[in-house]
Amino acid sequence: MSWVAYEFVQVPGEPARPRLQQIALHAGDWTVSVTVDQDRAVRLNAGSREAAAIFPQLTEFELLNEELSILGRDPVFQDAVQAAAELIG
Repeated sequence: MSWVAYEFVQVPGEPARPRLQQIALHAGDWTVSVTVDQDRAVRLNAGSREAAAIFPQLTEFELLNEELSILGRDPVFQDAVQAAAELIG
């Protein structure tokens, strides 16, 4: 039997804003999980294997800039901006 588990946890000293801290995928006796710690460290566990990485603390501007740079030009958004400009005059 396979299932997905999730849990939102209030971290002491953190703002009261829920965030995903861990996701785990279970299939039979095999589990894969990704956990994000308070210090931005990410741990990946797959069966008996484990890997870890520490991500830099980015500002909201940096995060949005990174996400938006992936997409490149968005023709639907550009058309909407042009239509809004035409409506305004």
